[in-house]
Amino acid sequence: MSGAQGSGAEKSGAEEGPVLTSVAGRAAHLVLNRPRALNALTHEMVGLIDAA
Repeated sequence: MSGAQGSGAEKSGAEEGPVLTSVAGRAAHLVLNRPRALNALTHEMVGLIDAA
């Protein structure tokens, strides 16, 4: 996340995939989206979380 001030508007990331992201103002929500694997982390997911 950047240090820039948000306008309060929500912006969404990918709608599908192992990590779902959304940003509302200065808060970001990350959702692990692998219910069949009990949301176990993969190397890909760690990279996506790091990039968020």
